[in-house]
Amino acid sequence: MVISELALQREAGRNSFQHTVRHCDARRYFMRTSSACVMVQPLFMADLNRRRRVKDIKLYGRERKEGKLIGRKAFEKRLNTFFDNGYYDVGNEPDFLTSCLYDWIGRPDLSSQQTREIIEKNYSAKRNGLPGNDDSGAMSSWLAFHMMGIYPNAGQPYYLITSPFIKRTILHLANGAQFEIDAKHLSGKNVYIQSATLDGKPFDRAWIYHKDIVRGGTLVLNMGPQPSKWGEKMLPPIFK
Repeated sequence: MVISELALQREAGRNSFQHTVRHCDARRYFMRTSSACVMVQPLFMADLNRRRRVKDIKLYGRERKEGKLIGRKAFEKRLNTFFDNGYYDVGNEPDFLTSCLYDWIGRPDLSSQQTREIIEKNYSAKRNGLPGNDDSGAMSSWLAFHMMGIYPNAGQPYYLITSPFIKRTILHLANGAQFEIDAKHLSGKNVYIQSATLDGKPFDRAWIYHKDIVRGGTLVLNMGPQPSKWGEKMLPPIFK
């Protein structure tokens, strides 16, 4: 797939206002009520079963009281609860970054897994293959970025790297350079990044600066059938 830098910047702009969360601080995902802290998203999803919601509210309140909401494992558990219980809404634009939040606990493999499941379940080449309201390109640009294997973190100078759907993507940049994303051995089974190189040098982080893209080069992602430890140590930075 070939895409111009202008198109890249335009699609990034469409996503820039969507993300309300910039780093892995679990407190940002909850709001306080008179009796407990509850997940924001379930409060506004009318199709959720009331009993399930009340059960989760009580569970969160109990875990908070017992001090079980601190650390990576607790954060992963809450994210899993969000997805496993069907709270994720593909048509809700503030959810756009949610599937990638595992990156901030050193689990980009889970980010890729959740993102691929969302795409495979909700997107297709059929007439109804674009879920929700595209809203001037919001839903389609979310898909386009993840198909390439990079996704912009709004307000931050970098992209998160996820498992691509396309074996080879070439970005034509305004300065005349090209940036290529090459997913080696990508297949229906080989969907996990095992290792990566940037211009021939080992690249061990699951995010890449915008400046590294615009100056041109080649990002090679070596794909395999099982999750790996690639990208688990150097977490995405937080710029305030």
